[in-house]
Amino acid sequence: GIFSNLRDQGTQYINCIDRMYNVTGNKYVQRNVMQQFANKNGCSLDSLGIMPRTFLLGELEECRAFFRFARRVKNSWILKPYSGEGGDGITVHTDVSKLTKKFSCKTSKSYLVQEYIRPLLLEGRKFDVRAYFLVARTDPFMVFYHRGYLRLSLKKFEMNSDLATHLVNTHVQSKQEGYRQIAHTHMWTFDELQNYLIVNGLTG
Repeated sequence: GIFSNLRDQGTQYINCIDRMYNVTGNKYVQRNVMQQFANKNGCSLDSLGIMPRTFLLGELEECRAFFRFARRVKNSWILKPYSGEGGDGITVHTDVSKLTKKFSCKTSKSYLVQEYIRPLLLEGRKFDVRAYFLVARTDPFMVFYHRGYLRLSLKKFEMNSDLATHLVNTHVQSKQEGYRQIAHTHMWTFDELQNYLIVNGLTG
């Protein structure tokens, strides 16, 4: 292929890793890669515990399985388009009947739905952690790590349909009223997290 002429063993001439899209690609690709891994090892994806229970609504049998399951088990669900950024197209549902009115298994070609997992909270708010890794070489592996930061929701967590409660990315949070005055509470350094854990007796 094209890459064979650009790379020798152990020497990098390009700025990407072959098939990295399987890890960094859209949600549909990521889910299918993990499903293939589970199938290869003779187990179910759910049994691995590496992601919430997930159904691809664009796959007819999975879509039907979702609605059968969701009618039996009372859960909250998060609906996501296969691709996109900034939280666009994501919705949270506590009542699956509203999903049945909005979607048909014959027409929902570009969405997946995941079981909503009750999150860990900081000061009563949802958060995520971002860190940086640079893969400088793959043969053998040489990986550099750089400390990142935390992003917190500006709203206290409660199970509702307000995206700003559930999605902590800056694109969503910056739309909140008075954001400029409270933006400093949206991001924490790792040192701030460590101090919070110590002050609250959460360091073990």
